[in-house]
Amino acid sequence: EMGRWGDGEMGRWGDGEMGRWGDGEMGRWGDGEMGRWGDKEVLLETLMLGLRLAEGISLSVIGQEFGESTIERICSCLQPYVRQGLVEIIEGDRRLRLTDPEGFLFSNTVLAAIFGYL
Repeated sequence: EMGRWGDGEMGRWGDGEMGRWGDGEMGRWGDGEMGRWGDKEVLLETLMLGLRLAEGISLSVIGQEFGESTIERICSCLQPYVRQGLVEIIEGDRRLRLTDPEGFLFSNTVLAAIFGYL
């Protein structure tokens, strides 16, 4: 009677009736209606999400999006954590990642250092 999610009676996510994430009707992340993030916020969010992945984050992508000087600043900031064995900078792959398990256990400490430095 009430319909179910996705059957068409009540509308379906992305069907156009209720709006679709990013279609402009409901607003899009960063489109100005819901608030635009600055470069620093996007960088910090990228680092926070990427460093929580086992493969870490691509420094090449960071360089393309935010500039090579940003990579230098991040790597400089993280040197104490590299020496402590919490962070690995993999030169050949140009990746930055937390070590397993130690780096993951101290991920908030590492991220806080980056946030404070940038």
